[in-house]
Amino acid sequence: MARIAGKICQIQADAVAILGITTWTLDIAGDVPDVTGMDSSGARAFIAGLTGWSGNFEAHMDATDAKAIGAGGLRPGATVVIKPFISATQFYTGSTIITGISPKVAVDGDVTWSVTFQGTGALTYPV
Repeated sequence: MARIAGKICQIQADAVAILGITTWTLDIAGDVPDVTGMDSSGARAFIAGLTGWSGNFEAHMDATDAKAIGAGGLRPGATVVIKPFISATQFYTGSTIITGISPKVAVDGDVTWSVTFQGTGALTYPV
């Protein structure tokens, strides 16, 4: 089995690589509506419903990132294409709406930031 090291993963937002990524997460889910009727012999029945996805990433901030927040397009409510890479040839792609940006500053460390996003439409999976 060929395992993949996290050190090669990255995120692109509108085809621009976000530098300093430390973690990223995708949450992919599907609704399962309960369609149990009295004719089900006492066993619950379900069907596949709507699907959706969301996620977040965290990174060390540099001057380029600081300029990208707000005026540069990464701001709450902005629609951007997020492309989380697992490797150079395996990645997810989908349109998202930025739902939050959280810069974090500590006196004894560097400036970091996290971004949360909500997928809108279909998510393309790695092949």
